[in-house]
Amino acid sequence: MIERLADKFHLIPKEIIPKARLESGELNKCSDCGKEFQVNVRGIPLDNCCEECHGKRMNLVGDIAEQSFRGWHTKEKPKPRISSGKLWLLTLLLTGIFCGVWFGAKPTKEFYHRWREKKHFARATGYFAKRDYRHAMIDARNTLVFNWDNAEAIRIMAKSCEALHYTQALEWRAKLGQLAPNDLENSLGWAGAAIRTGDYLKAERVLDRIPFADHDTALFHHLSALVFLNKRDSVKAEYHWSEAAKLNADDDGYKLNMATLRLKFASVTERTNALDLLNQLSISSKERLPAMRALLSDALRHGEHAHARQLAIALAEDTKDHKAIFSDKLLRLSTLNILNDPDFPLWRARLEAEIPDNKENAYELLIWMNRNGFAKDVPALLPKMKREFVTEPPVSIAIADSYAVMKNWPELQRTLETAKWFSMDFVRLATLAWAVDNIKDHTASAQIWKNALIAAEGRLDRLETLARSAMKWGWNDRAEEALWKIASLSVQSPSWVLQALWTRSLQRGDTDKLRLLARLMLQANPKGVTARNNYIFLSLLKRTEEGSPHQAAQVLYNEEPKNPQVVSTYALSLFLQGRASSAVTLMEGLTPEQLRDQSLNYYYGIFLAGAKRTAKAEEILKLTDKSFRLLPEEEALRERVMKKAPPVKPGTPPSAPSLKQPEPAPR
Repeated sequence: MIERLADKFHLIPKEIIPKARLESGELNKCSDCGKEFQVNVRGIPLDNCCEECHGKRMNLVGDIAEQSFRGWHTKEKPKPRISSGKLWLLTLLLTGIFCGVWFGAKPTKEFYHRWREKKHFARATGYFAKRDYRHAMIDARNTLVFNWDNAEAIRIMAKSCEALHYTQALEWRAKLGQLAPNDLENSLGWAGAAIRTGDYLKAERVLDRIPFADHDTALFHHLSALVFLNKRDSVKAEYHWSEAAKLNADDDGYKLNMATLRLKFASVTERTNALDLLNQLSISSKERLPAMRALLSDALRHGEHAHARQLAIALAEDTKDHKAIFSDKLLRLSTLNILNDPDFPLWRARLEAEIPDNKENAYELLIWMNRNGFAKDVPALLPKMKREFVTEPPVSIAIADSYAVMKNWPELQRTLETAKWFSMDFVRLATLAWAVDNIKDHTASAQIWKNALIAAEGRLDRLETLARSAMKWGWNDRAEEALWKIASLSVQSPSWVLQALWTRSLQRGDTDKLRLLARLMLQANPKGVTARNNYIFLSLLKRTEEGSPHQAAQVLYNEEPKNPQVVSTYALSLFLQGRASSAVTLMEGLTPEQLRDQSLNYYYGIFLAGAKRTAKAEEILKLTDKSFRLLPEEEALRERVMKKAPPVKPGTPPSAPSLKQPEPAPR
């Protein structure tokens, strides 16, 4: 390229007469400087100029190429220049975009949220239809992130929890009940979830809110029967199951439950009718085996030993159309044990021979022995079983239960230390801590309990198991520790956890913990009146401005002006703002029946004292039961107000009491 440049700019003079190239070593005269030079020196083809002049020419050509044609030597591209017209156009475009974002941010955000909500809900619906409940819960929860009031997403969460047997189903049913109080399907599901978690009182309240016109469903009567059965009201339970059987004649389960209850009635006629129905079900029905079990139980209860033995044998023997399960064989063993039948040892030996190769059967038999007074015989069966059965669940759990029944704590400790419970290792460690604690090694027990909490890996279901176990063993402090871990891990903590912590904190008078729990309850139920009122009340009591409690109290009062607890909280807000007379006026708007509540009566007296009505205040406060538990801040508030209240003038006649002696009521 340099040679072409030199030729283009005539930097090397052209030879007019070409000369033949001279041989190397000969001399020639330079056409530039006139000096003689040696031709072809060092292999450079110098014909017309010397080496020095040739170098100058090459340097000149290089400088020109470097300065004038820089782009030919480098990969750099020249920077484009923006004209003034384009610059103004770009400025206007950016200004328009900025204004669009500024004024359209909220609509754009709302559109984006609706789009994301629709997308996640569609995916949740698809997963739920495929029975992929775990992924359905994930997308349903993401739907609720963008719209907390999406009732159908909450319904998917509730049904998925029910399918996976999660206790959180009750919480989701409750949320859906707030959004759709007249939804019959959810009300029945809510009551069913409450029954499955053992909260029969909640189930009864939910069923009571269902309109009478919707009572003509078999499921409603079935759930009502379960509630009355828990209340030991067999008559009403039998009535509801009979109604359910009328509404759904194809479901033999309702007939089975109805007949089973009728067997317990004193009437001979009702028992006879129930036996006839159960005999029909035991012949050809999907409920044949449960009907036979009910007949067996009735025969044992009425001393019909021959019939009971016959039914037990029929349940436990294999036939053409019946493959006996191990639990029915255990039922036969229980029957023979109750009857003191001479065949009991033989049948027990037969069942013991079936357990070495089946760990599920081994577990059932060992648990039966623990519950029926044969726990002392369990160690003799261990050598007959495989080693891995003895050290792994579920058999190792039954073995540990045997030592616990016998209160053989050293042997229980040794068994648990060598056992492997895999995913249930947190239960093993907790039981080991219990055994060590009974050996009086409390320090080691505390450390093992901490290891059990760590092994739970922050999973709510595992921590719930540990908390319930600690309660059963009388470890209140350790149970509370597990409950606080549950509350700190999830916004949607089970209601029984928060209620248990609330009771413990209230007993200790720990206002800070109560306020923290009130916040968690509010997060779990943002629209609940009780949750909002408790959080506002405790914030006012602690004199904190977090969450603007005074403003929140007024807003809640405007929404619920007839709720006595809300009225009391708003009156406390007015009192703390120096408006004691207004607080008294609010409280006097309540009925005498409402003021019989201990907490309302107590604050009414405080507000009267703050309004300089000391005589009336002392009269009201005397009606507060001494057993009524007060928080430290409440006692301090009373002392502070009574010190500032003017003394009662001598000779002032006491006012006529407007309230009866109130009955103690829970706070």
